[in-house]
Amino acid sequence: MPNTLMSHALAMVETTLAGPKTSVSLGVQAEPRDIPFAWPGGPGATYGFALGPDTQWQPTSFSPILGYDGSHLNAGETRTVNFRVLLVPGDWKQALEYSSEHIDKVTDYRKP
Repeated sequence: MPNTLMSHALAMVETTLAGPKTSVSLGVQAEPRDIPFAWPGGPGATYGFALGPDTQWQPTSFSPILGYDGSHLNAGETRTVNFRVLLVPGDWKQALEYSSEHIDKVTDYRKP
């Protein structure tokens, strides 16, 4: 799924470690400084995210998205892409909160 269709530019899963049955969340996230500040839509996404394969969920991220803006490279041309790997103790909600506050630096929370 392209980052322009997601509220958070990341793919994440929650799992339980063997032994003491501790929940952890692991994921991969787009580097915030590499996502352009632009109106989302069309072929302007810079990152894609997926979960797979079928039996063992694995967070996956890729860039560029083929056919989208910035995906055409000339022969011999290279591109550097930045990602963040997440491993956060706790459930997926705690990991999403960590990502929002410490990586994305979200500060405009709305309170009911």
